[in-house]
Amino acid sequence: MKKSVIVTNAYSSHENPAAELVQNACVYSSNIVFHCGNAIVNVKSIMGVMALNLVEGMEVVIEATGVDEEKAIEAMEEFIAK
Repeated sequence: MKKSVIVTNAYSSHENPAAELVQNACVYSSNIVFHCGNAIVNVKSIMGVMALNLVEGMEVVIEATGVDEEKAIEAMEEFIAK
């Protein structure tokens, strides 16, 4: 399952957004990746998330595969786009 979202300023409102995003992703058993341009990053990897350097206005395709993929995508969207 995939969903395209635009990063909003909600991402920058977190104290340590990369770590918090990874912690949120690790709650789900599904495999979760972000597609940004040519980069594909495992959202459960702190180094990968930090390397993306998500900024407001960036388009991200969230892809999740697994038993809780819908909930995982909703949570990732909530974190970066709302």
